[in-house]
Amino acid sequence: MNRHEEEKGEVTEDKDRDKNLKDMRPNTPLAEGISLKPDTKMQSSADERQRAIILIQRLLRGRAMQNMMFEGKEKRLDLISELRATEEWK
Repeated sequence: MNRHEEEKGEVTEDKDRDKNLKDMRPNTPLAEGISLKPDTKMQSSADERQRAIILIQRLLRGRAMQNMMFEGKEKRLDLISELRATEEWK
């Protein structure tokens, strides 16, 4: 397999992984009860609330991804140790 074919395979794997992540994560819901009347005090508080909701969702999704990566690392700990030992040996 040449380098171009390898890169093409990596791109396919990345797309599959991205698709799987999107399937796992539901769409971001809109907060109910937010008034979008222009030039009112409620507009700014509604915007702040919406931004806060989005921030919390991003934090939770980031933490979920962090946990998935940690679990993957734990599954492959033997391989990681073997690779480190090989590098030290060289």
